[in-house]
Amino acid sequence: MLGDTTATRQVPTKATSKKSSALQRRWRRFHFDVPIRLVVQGNHRTEVVGRGCDLSEGGIAVHAPIEMALGDLVEVEFTPAYSGMPVRVRAIVRNRCRYVYGLEFQAKDAVEQERIDLIGQLLRGASDFREPK
Repeated sequence: MLGDTTATRQVPTKATSKKSSALQRRWRRFHFDVPIRLVVQGNHRTEVVGRGCDLSEGGIAVHAPIEMALGDLVEVEFTPAYSGMPVRVRAIVRNRCRYVYGLEFQAKDAVEQERIDLIGQLLRGASDFREPK
């Protein structure tokens, strides 16, 4: 029978691609829309205001009107929901698409690691955070 020799190939859909990329992530991402401030060190110190759009225990995605390269070190400051106090941590640019940057938190000392740990506690405890669509 001809039907028995036909190979079936499964093409990844948008839904399965998201699911498989989510399985590869180290931390669960949560929708997060909040003003942020970036401090970029370089030849001269630059501060810009932007928006945080996704947050995880390991980093944050931000929209910022500035040119940054992969590997750049920045400081990002924002006030997490349910916290009331601003958090400022060091981060490294891991990816970018136009002016949306994926920043991975990089603690420089124990105090900054405590701040990063606080973000994780807030994410685990907050019930109205949603995964991005």
